[in-house]
Amino acid sequence: MNIIEAAVATPDARVAITIARFNNFINDSLLEGAIDALKRIGQVKDENITVVWVPGRLRAAAGR
Repeated sequence: MNIIEAAVATPDARVAITIARFNNFINDSLLEGAIDALKRIGQVKDENITVVWVPGRLRAAAGR
């Protein structure tokens, strides 16, 4: 068995999370979990996380 371990991200990594307002009772929890995971690994600075809210899932895919 081969096990490869590496850093998840560099300390200066910039991460954008796009999240839909549709079904926000679910998406709010998903967003909270994503941000918590990024902070917990300790390799993404809080100021380097950008959250972009869009009206719905199709808007994000179409770039509208």
